[in-house]
Amino acid sequence: MDTIDMDKLIGPTLPATTPETRAVAIQSINGVASIGGSSHVLGNDNDAALLQGLRQWSDVILVGATTVVAESYGPVHFPQDVRELRRSRGQLSNPPIAILSHNLSLDPQSAFFTEAATPPIIVTPVPTEPDIVNKLKALQDAGAQVIHPPKPGVAAAISALQDHGFQRVVCEGGPTVYAQAFAAQAIDVLHLTIDPRINYPVKTRTFSGNSASLDSQFTLEDHSSDNAGMLFLRYRRVMSGQ
Repeated sequence: MDTIDMDKLIGPTLPATTPETRAVAIQSINGVASIGGSSHVLGNDNDAALLQGLRQWSDVILVGATTVVAESYGPVHFPQDVRELRRSRGQLSNPPIAILSHNLSLDPQSAFFTEAATPPIIVTPVPTEPDIVNKLKALQDAGAQVIHPPKPGVAAAISALQDHGFQRVVCEGGPTVYAQAFAAQAIDVLHLTIDPRINYPVKTRTFSGNSASLDSQFTLEDHSSDNAGMLFLRYRRVMSGQ
């Protein structure tokens, strides 16, 4: 398999202190987001390198709790040269993972928490139910930071993260999180990988789960492919009035 120029895939970046939110996603030709409940079957080493490149660019990784569990997320640990580069840009050595969650059904004893180089962030409304309060305390005792956005929704979560200094946000899904983010016009750049397969039945589409009316225009900035037929697309949102 040939390798792809990651700088070309990621494209131009804004200064590190400028807010920008990017989404990274993969799907089959017919829009399937996962096979057998996971996206791990989709993609190849080039797609994995793109994901890592965007994580290295980011200040924080934003993902829904359902995706964290389904994809068996682990903590981020970059090699020394990447950590040094990030520090030179004024970033944390390893970006935290910010989890969007309401019911907080996460295991505080999992490696996601116990082996994290940078404490995870729980993005959740202020809890009122005793069970949720107890779950949140257990996650905080495991080292998690907590951010309470002023209102529900992915856009408010992104804004709250940026208010806490995390300007570069990479959103890794899942489908409902993507849909809410697009509906709120919160995604500036979309990195979409097309895996050259068609898979049925379609249980989960990449961008789904939101009933809001939406018509948002993106422009194609770059398209690349490798000799395995994987297609890498980078879209940028067209701002109103352009």
